[in-house]
Amino acid sequence: MPLFDFKCVSCGREFETLVMAGEKPCCPACGGRDLKKLMSSYRCRAKTKKGNSAQCTGCTKSSCATCH
Repeated sequence: MPLFDFKCVSCGREFETLVMAGEKPCCPACGGRDLKKLMSSYRCRAKTKKGNSAQCTGCTKSSCATCH
């Protein structure tokens, strides 16, 4: 899905919205259209079973501070 994070230049609110091709989103708080596109904060935290220990799919060790 084309979900994007934005920050409104007018009121400063940060929000996430679904944006289809050709659409220009507006701020849900003030209706402003002067938006700054932000980097998404999405991170995969899926775990897989490997032997007896669970391992994060993004880790190289069997344990990490982020997901364990």
